Amino acid sequence: NTFSATVTVYPDAIAQLNTNSLSACAPFTINGTNLFATTYPTNDTYTWTITDGTNTTTQTGATGLNYIISNSNTTVTITLTVTSANGCNTNTATATVTTYDDPDPSWTLQSSADCNPFTPVISNVTATTTGLTHTWTVVDDATGTQVGSTLSGLNPTLPQLTNTSNTTNATYTITHTVSDQNGCSDSQSITVTVYPTPLADFNITSSAACAPWTPTITDASIGKTG
Repeated sequence: NTFSATVTVYPDAIAQLNTNSLSACAPFTINGTNLFATTYPTNDTYTWTITDGTNTTTQTGATGLNYIISNSNTTVTITLTVTSANGCNTNTATATVTTYDDPDPSWTLQSSADCNPFTPVISNVTATTTGLTHTWTVVDDATGTQVGSTLSGLNPTLPQLTNTSNTTNATYTITHTVSDQNGCSDSQSITVTVYPTPLADFNITSSAACAPWTPTITDASIGKTG
């Protein structure tokens, strides 16, 4: 006589990620398109634990991960914990996500304000490493239009800036953008001021008269001080 029985042994949960390492420029969004779990029928729950060294965040779902690394030069550790639908052993997998260190766009001007016309001069550019790309734009704050073309290089000659007013300052924004080999970039802007040129003028009651004559002169200057 023979007796047969079928015995089923369920598998443990399987935690499997599409990658164990990601690197990108900040801000970088980690989501279901760049980091996700492989799903298996015998898996039950998928829990993501995200740690940035200070804070810990938990999310759930095989493809429900959504987390933004806002700062450059930051490393986040992501641990996926998967449970079994049949109560078997859980399993974990870990990935490390790092944002590159952005290039430093810091710079200064020899002077940020002067009389009309004014040609600003660049000085003290911080990022001088070979392989970086530098671009410069100058925008008229009053109109929002760019002055001249976009410039490149560490220390280009900036355009001459003018002020057609006799009474009001004109301002321009100069922006320096640095990009590196990873495609990361950062910018710093400085506002420059072009002072108005006063207009010298006067009125006289008459330009000719019999002697003795004391002409009456009235100051009609615009934008004067004192």
